[in-house]
Amino acid sequence: MTIGGLKLIKHAIAAALFPLLATVAHAAAVAEDTPPCSLDSLAWRTDPIFLESLVQEDRGRRFDNMACRNTETRDFQTKGAAFRLAIGELIEPGSSAEPISYPVRVAAFFRREGGRFELLGRFLVGEDPLGGGFDFAPQTAASDSATAVRLSERNPELFLLSRDKANAAAAFDWAREAAKQLPADLAVGQPLGVDLVAMRGRLGVHRARSDDPAHPGSAYEEGRVIIADLVWRQGALAAAAIRIEPRKKDASGDEPLDDIRAQDEDARKSIKNLPAGVEPCAIAAWSNDRDPHGLNVRAEPSTAGKILGVVPPPYKFQGGDSYKSEFRIIGYRDGWFLIDDIGKPGAGYEDAPYPRTAPQPYRGRGWVRATMVGAAYANGGLPVSRLYEAPHADAAFQRSKATLNVGDSPKAVLACSGGWALVDTQAGERGWLRSLCSNQVTNCS
Repeated sequence: MTIGGLKLIKHAIAAALFPLLATVAHAAAVAEDTPPCSLDSLAWRTDPIFLESLVQEDRGRRFDNMACRNTETRDFQTKGAAFRLAIGELIEPGSSAEPISYPVRVAAFFRREGGRFELLGRFLVGEDPLGGGFDFAPQTAASDSATAVRLSERNPELFLLSRDKANAAAAFDWAREAAKQLPADLAVGQPLGVDLVAMRGRLGVHRARSDDPAHPGSAYEEGRVIIADLVWRQGALAAAAIRIEPRKKDASGDEPLDDIRAQDEDARKSIKNLPAGVEPCAIAAWSNDRDPHGLNVRAEPSTAGKILGVVPPPYKFQGGDSYKSEFRIIGYRDGWFLIDDIGKPGAGYEDAPYPRTAPQPYRGRGWVRATMVGAAYANGGLPVSRLYEAPHADAAFQRSKATLNVGDSPKAVLACSGGWALVDTQAGERGWLRSLCSNQVTNCS
């Protein structure tokens, strides 16, 4: 199980009303007396946060020239002590004047006494797990044993500051307690936020076993969240009580889940006269059927359905290139895809004409068996390596043990909903992806 953002000004207002929240000041420019950003004492080469940030071709490199550059500071006071949070970016000198910047930040905590800074600890911080990027909105509060600092709403760590040391602690350990209180037909999704001012946490919720092809989940199911009332227990956050509520659109307008849900709603509205009981989909795919007569397109999602026409089989042109027929998937039911916009092999790729004597594509919509459908992994706004348990961006996910590169193909496409596809990977793993494409020339990025 893996792990939405309030703006800094909101926290400053809350500080005046909530005595545990310290005033947080954001320096427009890094103060001259701030110690320089450093990678000292950080085992960054083997840190999972750093490794997760790398593209495939960079894995295994030593990164001998990696450095750290200060970007901003935040000062705060609590329990009579003055602290400074210094944030820096990981950079690597490149061939141009501007170094390459990696999607990782270094957070260094200092205790400040006059003009002196005593380092309490350095930590790597990854991008927002849902939306990417860095939107630091620190909150501080007194735990039962130290000063707790939250860097952003969905960051998976809290940082506990004592007089002489900073330690990282899990921000969402309480999610395990919350999961035990759920009914059996629901499963915990990704953590959506911790608010140290309100002492409240949020978790995504989705229907359990939504990755079962016999009863696949739907992107159009009502979004729900767990709201947990949090307390401190032995220096860690714990869930005192939970409740399940409908997930509302984020008032600040920056909730990344809303964009994906909006795209799926637009897809549903664009499909006209969809039969009752059919799951709306918006995916491009191709036929894997090598029958020289083509893939049968039927009037019903059944082998007993009338054959309306075919999707042509792959065709090899005189230049040596072979192309599959592409189409659009607009619906799913019981192991069958409803498709339209069926193209000729080579359409858009090959200048030579597709022979009139070869099987011609059916001009209309109809049903094809899911087992005969293929596609390529595409950049759909979420990491390709994530296999979600349900077709929701806030669902729990596992990272594929295999490398799922954009342009590679799954072993099977099992179901779809909106822009999501339930797939089996070539490594035998199953999960929901966003999304697939049918481009046979580029890598669908």
